[in-house]
Amino acid sequence: MATVARRLGVRPPSLYKHFPSRHAIYDELFRLGQEGLDLAASLIAGLVSQQLANQPGATYEQGRFTRLVPRLPDVLAAVYPPP
Repeated sequence: MATVARRLGVRPPSLYKHFPSRHAIYDELFRLGQEGLDLAASLIAGLVSQQLANQPGATYEQGRFTRLVPRLPDVLAAVYPPP
């Protein structure tokens, strides 16, 4: 918990003012991580689906939609900034 608190810029006991238990803190961290993974999977699947529906013969690098995949980490970092 000390590491989590330090990364948030608070002291460890302060975490328990916002969460009832250690498990509640872990649950929230997991939820946020899972949300980020779900968003990434949805974005990638959406781009691939659009590519297959609109330009099925295009290469990954030349496809109108698949060529956007390398930009996704920046999109995700804007929504879920690294600590």
